[in-house]
Amino acid sequence: MKKREKERHTKTSGGLRTGADGSQGTATSSTGRHPALSIFAVRRTTRLQEAQRSRFYRNLDEMPLARFIDVLCDSRYESLYSEQPPKWRDERLERERFDEYYEEYATRILDGDSSVYENLKRMALLLARVRILDAAMLLAAGGAMNDDTQRIVKSFGIHLTGRPAKDASIIFSLRELTIRKYDHARRLYESEEKDDTKQDRMFFIRLLVCMSSHFKYNIPYHSITTGEFCAYYLQMKNDIRAMKNEQQRHRQYGRKHR
Repeated sequence: MKKREKERHTKTSGGLRTGADGSQGTATSSTGRHPALSIFAVRRTTRLQEAQRSRFYRNLDEMPLARFIDVLCDSRYESLYSEQPPKWRDERLERERFDEYYEEYATRILDGDSSVYENLKRMALLLARVRILDAAMLLAAGGAMNDDTQRIVKSFGIHLTGRPAKDASIIFSLRELTIRKYDHARRLYESEEKDDTKQDRMFFIRLLVCMSSHFKYNIPYHSITTGEFCAYYLQMKNDIRAMKNEQQRHRQYGRKHR
């Protein structure tokens, strides 16, 4: 009986094992590995990851545009490093770091400007107006316009006559104009969305050519940082917007004084 108990203790997995001589052996995990070895492996991995992070560019103001494009367009993650990439590289860390870079890039390019989505919002408003005008046109034709419907239609700039056929015709004309505006906004949005998704090398080269032409000096591809690229782009966009606004003011002034 004592012999069986001694054998059972010897074969126990995990915890302390009692040998035939009654001494206690080394603890092991259920996988047969020494816990200290697992802790050592985790610590070593952590040290390697920290060393890897320390070699990344700190931000877009340090990262050359050419290297940013290498990663974005060709998935060349070795371009994330400001010095020689380490021999041991965690690809997950590289992807996470570039996601941070890209989020920073998108924030700087937009700079709080929601113009990318302005046409989408305009489309939604115009489509809602078409639906309202559809209902108003049917009510007007049947002589069933109530106070609420008249108030809504008047807010669109429509002056009702009180004659059902005439009012329905007026509403129909505005409806057709609204549909044309919706179609224009949709085409413009689709065009902008298509251009926005084509961020290949030629996309950046074309933008640099436009910037160089706008600022009247050559902006070098290989020596500009990603942060500088964003700053140039925003300045050019603001300049163009200001020029368009000025041209529009001149046109409005000219129409008023004809």
